[in-house]
This record gives sequence, structure tokens and C-alpha cells, in this order.
Amino acid sequence: MLAIALFGGLIAYIAVQQMRGSLMSELGPYDFWIIISGMLGGAIAYRTGEAHLGFPGWRGAVRALATAVWITLFGAVVAGTLALPGYGTIYGPISVAVTLVNTPILLLVLAGLLIGAHLILVDLRAAEAEDEGEEI
Repeated sequence: MLAIALFGGLIAYIAVQQMRGSLMSELGPYDFWIIISGMLGGAIAYRTGEAHLGFPGWRGAVRALATAVWITLFGAVVAGTLALPGYGTIYGPISVAVTLVNTPILLLVLAGLLIGAHLILVDLRAAEAEDEGEEI
């Protein structure tokens, strides 16, 4: 969850800096608030979607894909609302989507983080089921 929260802060910062037109400007108090709101948005969104990750098989993979989209969009809504109530709620998901499309490496890193979380939870759920003598 920490990696996803940190990545949420990075995406929020990059999205705002791209709207400003420069990634190399000095960091001010509002920039730090953008980063913190992105981190909170990522962490909150992951916690809301975590229950839907970690199921085995192709159904689990489809469920994980839908959950990854949910985590991404809901994290952007939360971060946008915290950063700029009202407009941020609307433009948060739009700016994150544009940032991920314009910077495919960020999309790949996000996908890797969420796939990694899913696979870790698959193993964790299997171990818990084995301890309890159940099947998943």
C-alpha cells in the first residue's frame, strides 16, 4: 500500500506540473499539498479496492483488472477533491487519465504495482485458506 500511496503522490505532482507547463518549477506549499493529497487518494482508493484483489484464476484476474481501474479513478477523485474541492473532483480523474496516456511508463509502473499487489494477495489468501483447511 505504501508504494501505491507514494506513486499516487508522484502522479498527482506530475499531472499538476504538466498543466502548469513545467516539471522543473520550485516546490511550494501547494505542491506539497498536491503530493500529500495524491498519496492519501492512492492509499484510500487501494484500501477500498483491496477486498476485490487476490482471487485466483481467470475470474480473479478479471476482477483484479476492474479493481485496478476503480483504484485509479477513485484515487484520482479523492486526490482531486482534497487538492482543489469542486473542480479537482472533476478534473482529477481527467488529468490522471491524460497523464497516464501521455506518459506510458507511468501507466506501466502503476499496472506493475497493482498486479504485484494482486499476486501477493493471491498467495496470502491461499495461505490463509490452507491454514483454515478451506478452498478459495
